[in-house]
Amino acid sequence: MLDKRYLLISMLLVLIPQMVEATAINVPPTARQIADGAIYDAKLAVEQAKAKELWQQYLANDEKKVSDVKEFIALTQKRLADARAFYEKTDQDLTMVTASGQANLDDFISSRDKAREQVALLEKYLLDAESDLAGAEKTRDKTGKSLESMDKASLSDRSWQGAGADIKYYRWHSDEGDRGYQLYMPAVYTFIDGHMEYSFKTAYMYSNNKTGIDNGKYTGWTDSNLGVAYNSKHGKYQTIYSLNVNLPTGKSNLYGNNAIMTDDLVEMSRFGEGWNYIPAILFNWEARPGETWALGASYTRTGSYDYDSSRPDGWIDPANNWTFLGRFKKIKENWQFVGEVQYSTYSKTIEAASEYRQGDQFEVHLVYNRKLANRQNLMFYYWYNNEQPYDSFDPTLPKVATGRNHYAGTRWKNDVSAKGTVGIGFDFMRKFGSVYDPLTDLRSNGRTKYTVGLDYEHRINTKTKLTLRAEQFYMKDNQAGSSGYHGYNFYGTCFFYI
Repeated sequence: MLDKRYLLISMLLVLIPQMVEATAINVPPTARQIADGAIYDAKLAVEQAKAKELWQQYLANDEKKVSDVKEFIALTQKRLADARAFYEKTDQDLTMVTASGQANLDDFISSRDKAREQVALLEKYLLDAESDLAGAEKTRDKTGKSLESMDKASLSDRSWQGAGADIKYYRWHSDEGDRGYQLYMPAVYTFIDGHMEYSFKTAYMYSNNKTGIDNGKYTGWTDSNLGVAYNSKHGKYQTIYSLNVNLPTGKSNLYGNNAIMTDDLVEMSRFGEGWNYIPAILFNWEARPGETWALGASYTRTGSYDYDSSRPDGWIDPANNWTFLGRFKKIKENWQFVGEVQYSTYSKTIEAASEYRQGDQFEVHLVYNRKLANRQNLMFYYWYNNEQPYDSFDPTLPKVATGRNHYAGTRWKNDVSAKGTVGIGFDFMRKFGSVYDPLTDLRSNGRTKYTVGLDYEHRINTKTKLTLRAEQFYMKDNQAGSSGYHGYNFYGTCFFYI
């Protein structure tokens, strides 16, 4: 199933792909993903800086060798010129001595021969030095090109593929005796070849919701997603064009059997829709090393579908929507910051005899990560969501107020070994205002939720990573006399390169 949040997730992909992690609160997984991506960007920047510094040292050494050889050649040329002049003088002296018939002729011959040998030796030194110079210049030029290629890494050189799978289990119960669980098992495949990127994601799930005397169940596939993107980069500017398609492989006829649960408790509140098409564009500008600004937009074209086949009017034509995004990212070795604003606007939804328009939404996302001593990191995030009331063209639908939602949390993690990382997280959610979904008939008048979690990440090898996490939460509706919810969640994620 695709919705406006897909744009945010798709635009926050980092160089190393990661499965989108989910927790008891919908927002924190994206916050964790952003923080992990920023940490990776920082590590990558440090490694690239070190590699560049090393290659610059190599280039400096090569330049020095070229300079030394040139200096040796200049000195050898001077000595050769002196030796040739001395040889010419000894040869002239020998000619004069021979003509005069002096007795010390052998001494002059010996001096001339030694001078000639010196000239021959220096000529050999000069030839060897010139050969060394050619080799040193070739090595220097090769090093220079390697250094230059680090600054002009081409997207066309990319070629890899990877796959991942999750197992996510959610279980909850209320003070009034209601309870439910959901087992969600998504899988994803990614293929990147040069400028092109391809992905496919699907999921299988079990869902059970017992509320009062109703007991809704669902077992089967959810909708799948097929994505393609073109990544273009020119200097400091990068543009990503993408198209994502929601494939209706799930089941949408779930309204009557009460299998639907709020996504404040479980991963999926809906299991199927129609054909949705989402073209998007993202423009990145690297203002300076480690500082990036981005603007993006996407348009969701939704298709109609039946949500209750037992009713002749159980069909819906969902709203299309525009989503606009702006982002600032600052990456330093010891700290990273990502700030975003996002705005979504919707057209009219037609549901049989009812018509309404979902209210516009404005969101702010802030993530800060700090590198601590002893291979530790501490992350903080804050999310704000403002959802305007929907415009109802049906007087029978309940009136709602503006929704103001706050999400905040922190996560500490420590690399306990070269392959293992442990983490502890705390998440807080506070919702104000009344919210109602006419399709699912789910409503709330504000909620408060606390979640604490423990996770462990194990890098099995350079191509495989395994992540495990356990969480416990408490949630309560804000209205007087409302029920409290208790529950726990377990997650397992494995991603590997093929």
